[in-house]
Amino acid sequence: MSEPLEKILSKDNLNAAYKRVCANKGAGRGDDVTVDILMIQWCSQKVKWQSTE
Repeated sequence: MSEPLEKILSKDNLNAAYKRVCANKGAGRGDDVTVDILMIQWCSQKVKWQSTE
C-alpha cells in the first residue's frame, strides 16, 4: 500500500473523519452518505481487510 493511502486509511484518520461526520449529524453532502451508511460500509470493508492479512 502506498504511503499516502496508508495515512488516509490509518485508524486515527478514519476515527477523526467519523467524528466529523457524527458532529455534522451525518448530513449527506454530494454523496448523501449518512452516519449509518458510513458505519455499515466501514465495518464491511474492515472484514475484507482483516481477511487479507
